[in-house]
Amino acid sequence: MDLIVRRVLRENHVHVLASNKERLYLSRGQLGRGLSNIVHLSERILTKMHDTLWSGSSVSQRKAAILAAEKARGTHLGTIKGYVSAKYGLGATQVNVKELIKLQKESLIKKINLKVLHKTLFSSLDNPHIDVSSSSTWLKYGNNSPRSEGLFSYLQDRNFFNGQRKQCNHCKSKAMTVDHLATKCGSMLYHDYTWRHNEVVRSLHLLLCNKYGLRRSRKLRTHRVQSVCENSRVCIKVDTPIRTSIVVQHNRPDIVVHDKGRLLSWRWASRA
Repeated sequence: MDLIVRRVLRENHVHVLASNKERLYLSRGQLGRGLSNIVHLSERILTKMHDTLWSGSSVSQRKAAILAAEKARGTHLGTIKGYVSAKYGLGATQVNVKELIKLQKESLIKKINLKVLHKTLFSSLDNPHIDVSSSSTWLKYGNNSPRSEGLFSYLQDRNFFNGQRKQCNHCKSKAMTVDHLATKCGSMLYHDYTWRHNEVVRSLHLLLCNKYGLRRSRKLRTHRVQSVCENSRVCIKVDTPIRTSIVVQHNRPDIVVHDKGRLLSWRWASRA
């Protein structure tokens, strides 16, 4: 069933063949796409049904007889405890639905970590300096079409070039990979990366102007960034050197916000 579902998703361009298929079944809060895995779902249903029959067998002869008959016939329901215990390395007495859900997620992460390209994104799950919840906001709340979401996930999986070691068309010196094109190509520094950096600054500047009452506009395309914007509440400076009593390298933050009422300043150095 899972193969059929993925085939339908590929035919409709919601999922790409070379993408991380295990990622489909992780929750969106864990950088997944929130699809139910039929195999995992059937394991949980059968485990819960088995637990219900077993817990009631001491007071209900009918439940005891049903469970005994299922075990004697060797059906999926009768053998589910042994199957799950062997598959996930648990003792038969430790198998319950709550523990099973946890083990199923761990098995998906383990399979992802065996793949050279796919594991790059999910190595951040154990990094205390990365906010996974905020990083997955676009999956939980983003207004993206299924096709766009599939393409963005495909890029994050870093398998966009299907493992082919082609040379970068821009710098002609490095291998063309997703990471190289995103942040590391020197030939793209003064055009593509600079444009992306300025767009991030413009988005933040418009957000701050609306927040502090300097502007009343939601149109990012027509918004123009000024080096200094000021009113009685706040002063916002963009790409302006800051005077200091000592020499400070790189003393030119992208955005400085000086709150006059609270006598506080915030600095941003965007890394697009």
